[in-house]
Amino acid sequence: MGQGMAASLLKKGFTLTVWNRDKSKTEPLVAQGARLAESAVALADTCDVYITMLRDDQAVRDVLLGSERNGALFHAHPGQTFIDMSTVTPALTRELAQIAEKQGVSFLEAPVTGSKTEAASGTLTILVGGTAEVLESQRDVLRAMAQAIVHVGPIGAATSLKLANNQFIASLMAALGEGILMTDAAGVDRTLAIETLVNTAGRVTQLKKNKIIERDWSVQFTIDLLFKDAHQAQSAANEYMLPMPVLAAAHEVLQRARHAGKGDLDYSALVEAIEQLI
Repeated sequence: MGQGMAASLLKKGFTLTVWNRDKSKTEPLVAQGARLAESAVALADTCDVYITMLRDDQAVRDVLLGSERNGALFHAHPGQTFIDMSTVTPALTRELAQIAEKQGVSFLEAPVTGSKTEAASGTLTILVGGTAEVLESQRDVLRAMAQAIVHVGPIGAATSLKLANNQFIASLMAALGEGILMTDAAGVDRTLAIETLVNTAGRVTQLKKNKIIERDWSVQFTIDLLFKDAHQAQSAANEYMLPMPVLAAAHEVLQRARHAGKGDLDYSALVEAIEQLI
C-alpha cells in the first residue's frame, strides 16, 4: 500500500524522501526519483510532512516513538506535520497526537479504505481525524493519493471508523464463508451460490441504509421472521454437521431483540438492539 501511495506523490510532483525497514521496497521509488533516507529518524530531519504507512501499533511505535523515546516524533521540528495513515488503535493515535502537541508539531490520523490497486492509481478514500485547519494545510498532499478525503472528526474518530469498517468486512466475509459451506453441502453450484449471496448482501446494505440512518423501523421484513430463518439455517447446519459461529452469534442477537420486544419491527432495528446490549 505504502509503495503505491508514495508513487502517487511522485507522479504529482512532490519531492519525496523514503525509508523502509526492508530497503528493497524503496528501490522502485528511488528509481522513480525519490531520495532515500538512512533511517526513520534521519527522515524526520529532512521533511516538512512525515507520513507513516505501517502494519500495526508496534511498527508505528517503533518508528515514531522508539524504544527509549528516540523515535522520529521526538526529532520533529517546528512547522512539521506528521500524518499516520496506518490502521492502528484509537488509543495509540491519541497518544501520538498528544506527543506531537508537546513537540510543537501538527498531527493527523489518516487511515485509508481501498486496496493496492487504488493505492497505485491514487484513488483511495482517506478518513481523516484531526483539526480542520491541519487537514486544509495538507489537503494537496492527501489529494495526491486519493479520490475522496473524508474529515471524520477529532483524533481517534477516523481510526475508529476504519476499524468499524474492517470489522464489518471481517464479519461479512466470515458469514459468506458459512453460507458457501452450507450450499456446498447441499450440492448447490458454487458459482451460483456465491453470486446469489454476494448480490443479496449488496442489496440489503443499500436497502436498509436510510432506514438505519433515520431510525425507521417500519416493516419490510420482521426480526421474528429473520429469527425463524436463522433458526432453520442452524438446523440445516446441524444436519450437515457444519460449524457456523457467525450464524450462532447472529441467532443470539436476534433472540435478544425478540426478548426485548422488537420481534415485530423491521430487522434493520437489530442495530438498535445491539446498542441496547451495552
